[in-house]
Amino acid sequence: MRLALQRLFVLIVLWPGVFDAAAVAATCTPGAGFYTPEQAKAGQAAYNANCASCHSADLLGNSGPALSGGKFASYVQFTKITPTQLLAFTSAQMPANAPGTLAAADYNNIFAYILAYDKYRPGTQPVSADGMSCLSLLPYPGATS
Repeated sequence: MRLALQRLFVLIVLWPGVFDAAAVAATCTPGAGFYTPEQAKAGQAAYNANCASCHSADLLGNSGPALSGGKFASYVQFTKITPTQLLAFTSAQMPANAPGTLAAADYNNIFAYILAYDKYRPGTQPVSADGMSCLSLLPYPGATS
């Protein structure tokens, strides 16, 4: 009976995830970028105005954690955080002195700037919730010094 329940659990709970992952993989273009250079440029201005005081102009961190370089690469490697999770956290919790107060376009642009700064490949589509499911932060393409 226990074995039958375990199999049922796998079929009900775990198996749909396999199909979801396959569906996402089918819609993702290997090697495609997930932000535009124009969006990253707009994101740089929004980053400088809202983020640089805590994360520094070079994204290496200050009172806020690093968003580039070796510390960021280590964080991404250790946590396996997804772009979707990172964008959702940023949109809900940043800036620290006024969480969630920026326009959705500003959060997307800032995320595009971070991706560009960290040398992730640009593309023809702007940052969006749909595109984030196709992006992996690993391997980290930026310099780790």
